[in-house]
Amino acid sequence: MERKTQYSCSSPLVSQLRFFTSFVEEVINQGQLERADGLVTADFLELDPLPGQQPGCEGLKQVIGAFRTAFLDIHWVIKEMIGEGEKV
Repeated sequence: MERKTQYSCSSPLVSQLRFFTSFVEEVINQGQLERADGLVTADFLELDPLPGQQPGCEGLKQVIGAFRTAFLDIHWVIKEMIGEGEKV
């Protein structure tokens, strides 16, 4: 039997799901790199940075921009997301 949990629209998990969906669609798929400034903190920590990647949000935008340049038709599709509490 499948267990389904319902969350209110204002729950932390729903907010995280909306955040991630917005980030993927606006920043990665549409190339609106400036939107990352409103979605990611300036002191964002990349756990496995690419060689030469700047720190923080600027480095993240640098990498996404490079991917979008290399792969002009890049388009991420979220098929499934798993979340619990405040983590997605």
